[in-house]
Amino acid sequence: MVLVATIAVLVFGSGGVLAEGRGQERGELGSGYGLSHHLATSLEELYRSHADGGMVQASSIAERSRITLLGDRVRVVTHVSDGGVDLAPYGVELEASSGLARQGLVPISQLMTLASRPEVTLVRPPMEPMAMGQTSEGVALLGASAWHTAGYQGAGMHVAVLDLGFQGYSALLGDDLPAVVDAHSARADSDIEAGERHGTGCAEIVADMAPAASLSLVNFQSSIEFMAAVDYAIAQDVDVVSCSIGWPLGGPGDGTYSPGTVSEKVVEATNSGILWVNSAGNQALRHWMGPWNDPDGDVFLEYVGTDDRNTIWAWPGDVIRVAMRWDDAWGAATRDFELALFDSAHNKLTFERWPIDPGDPTRYIAYLVTTAGYYGVAVIRHDGGTDPVRVELCAYELDLQ
Repeated sequence: MVLVATIAVLVFGSGGVLAEGRGQERGELGSGYGLSHHLATSLEELYRSHADGGMVQASSIAERSRITLLGDRVRVVTHVSDGGVDLAPYGVELEASSGLARQGLVPISQLMTLASRPEVTLVRPPMEPMAMGQTSEGVALLGASAWHTAGYQGAGMHVAVLDLGFQGYSALLGDDLPAVVDAHSARADSDIEAGERHGTGCAEIVADMAPAASLSLVNFQSSIEFMAAVDYAIAQDVDVVSCSIGWPLGGPGDGTYSPGTVSEKVVEATNSGILWVNSAGNQALRHWMGPWNDPDGDVFLEYVGTDDRNTIWAWPGDVIRVAMRWDDAWGAATRDFELALFDSAHNKLTFERWPIDPGDPTRYIAYLVTTAGYYGVAVIRHDGGTDPVRVELCAYELDLQ
């Protein structure tokens, strides 16, 4: 996935440049974060910055790492060992839940206390999906007009479009969308539009392809809200779900699924009789996969030769989001990997050593770019292992090297 460099030749052009600062990089591994509590590294950094510099410093960290703040509270997902655990005594305002995962708001000052409770297995930011591409030329490309002429227009079918937002959909009712649609938000703020037109475009495509079908527009923002959205679709007895959203860490990626994952929820929907239609294949230039390879023994994954940075060019205002998973037992992963982002001066900008779900072989980082240049993603191994386990990286918006 992505690693940091300002001028590519400086980072990758000579071993001498890479050697400079390598000891410092190795010495910074872990940086003292995330080793004593079940708290995601980004949230621990938020907690420490709040303790040191109050809300001014905490707000800066939150903006940089795409962490949602509401006043002095932060939106988190708390994983618990017992479904009967009450998180209210720790300041958590519950927003949504699925299985042993609870999404809610908690005071920043209570993060460490919450994560230290014996019944809490992990506290992390909500997992975000990625919006996949969409166009509106399907009728002509697929010859659907011939089916329409023959009378096959979707009459009697109920289609749910699951997406991030449906901005402007009401202005299209009776024109590019049916005159009446069912609109439901599974977001914590109940914002069906959410400043996002992606879902609107996807709904228009469905209406073009099946003009006589009834539509439900259902939006969400996090994985926990997604599961609530699926529950709603099941409860509405829809026939088809159209979802042009991707989850790089939604499951093992091998056709199986694990308890509590996005992929398990999709299986639940299909088992209820729903035909699930999902976009795929849009991330070819934003994906890397290969075996763990560290011939020089510096605990950094070498992607090609001695190149241990997977670079991405970013402009100010871009957000670098990278997801990582590797072959291991979901729910009981044993390998200890760190996913990190560096700049061209070998400064570690952000990193993560804790999973998206307890015990899962996953990592995720997000970073708001303020300076144009090359940034590099590194994978670092802390367990001393050398086995060539398969590692997979996926960038959300920006192309990888």
